[in-house]
Amino acid sequence: MDEEKSLLQQINEKEAELCKRLDMVRTESEERIAQAKQDASETIGKSEMEGKKAAEEYYNKEIEKIRLEADNLKKTGIKEAQSAGEQGKINLPKAIEKIVESITAE
Repeated sequence: MDEEKSLLQQINEKEAELCKRLDMVRTESEERIAQAKQDASETIGKSEMEGKKAAEEYYNKEIEKIRLEADNLKKTGIKEAQSAGEQGKINLPKAIEKIVESITAE
């Protein structure tokens, strides 16, 4: 009987040891999972911030390009208006002469 008890006791000890190791592995696994979740969350947050920053930089660059293009169009429009005005001044005497001829010819 002592042998059986001794064998049963050995089995119980081995079972207790395995349960203890299982609990340690489970705890370690849970800690790793928690750390992985935290790392993933931090990575996502960092990526979102970097993405937002890149989007803002792109937006600002494009807005600056649009402003420059608008300024160039405005300058071109002013030059064209001035040129048309100057051309009108040059052609004004001829136009007046033709109008006067047209009126006096009737």
